[in-house]
Amino acid sequence: MSKASKITDLQEKTMNEFLTTAGKLTLSEYSELVGIERTRFFRLIHGAEMKMREFEKLQVYLDSFKEGSVNWADEIKQTHQKKILGTGAGVDLSLQWQRNIRLREMIAQAEVTKEQSLQVSA
Repeated sequence: MSKASKITDLQEKTMNEFLTTAGKLTLSEYSELVGIERTRFFRLIHGAEMKMREFEKLQVYLDSFKEGSVNWADEIKQTHQKKILGTGAGVDLSLQWQRNIRLREMIAQAEVTKEQSLQVSA
């Protein structure tokens, strides 16, 4: 991966872990393995900014091997520390992931509340 690109540490770590875990394959094989278009995967390898859904696909693959799984608590903590210290620019993938988790929790809580209100009214 190109060090000159403006990618996050988390993205670089995830891509490196994926490439190590998956082994040496062709772009087409990588693409088929995780469901990311071949040309897009090429750009990711060379430092293009990763989209959340692409990050999730790579993490799902890594989690299936229990290798390279990201310790979210540590990653979020490091991101906050970098932000406090003023290092790094832009929204880090770990912050986006944390927001995604919170959103899912809020939706789950809303569904529970809805079910409870339906049971009370019945």
